[in-house]
Amino acid sequence: MGLIDVVIARSNDDAGRFAFLTAEKSKIVVSGNIKYDRDFILNSKREYFSLIGEDFVFTVGSIREGEEEIISDVYNKIKSSSGRIKFFLAPRHLSRVKGIMKILEDKSIKYSLFSSGDFRNKFILVDVFRKLQSIYSVSDVCYVGGSIVNKGGQNPHRVCGVR
Repeated sequence: MGLIDVVIARSNDDAGRFAFLTAEKSKIVVSGNIKYDRDFILNSKREYFSLIGEDFVFTVGSIREGEEEIISDVYNKIKSSSGRIKFFLAPRHLSRVKGIMKILEDKSIKYSLFSSGDFRNKFILVDVFRKLQSIYSVSDVCYVGGSIVNKGGQNPHRVCGVR
């Protein structure tokens, strides 16, 4: 570890760990959490997602195994009574997309994959990386996964956009 010249750490705690690991021979800079620093403004417009003014956007992000069953049941209950709902579902791990597709098909939920660019269906299954923050920014309601099942939840701060 002594061969590392510079470490950019997320927090002071992380910086302390790196200082220990590198025997304080590396320069250590605390940057904060850079996942919020990326520029997602281009994809943060409602038009990018084919949304119109009356669309109510409900986003369920970073869901964990077991939550998709519950969430798809909720969607089936609210889809007909909520008018112009757009529902985005993003699993925590993309390896689960195929399993979620099967659940949606078993529950007769018509959906589009985000990667298709077709946002005409009410239900969009997010099957790509690096889009969730943009989707959150145009959402009216956000659920950040992990708390319906015993996973301890996620970081809910800075998720939903303001309209």
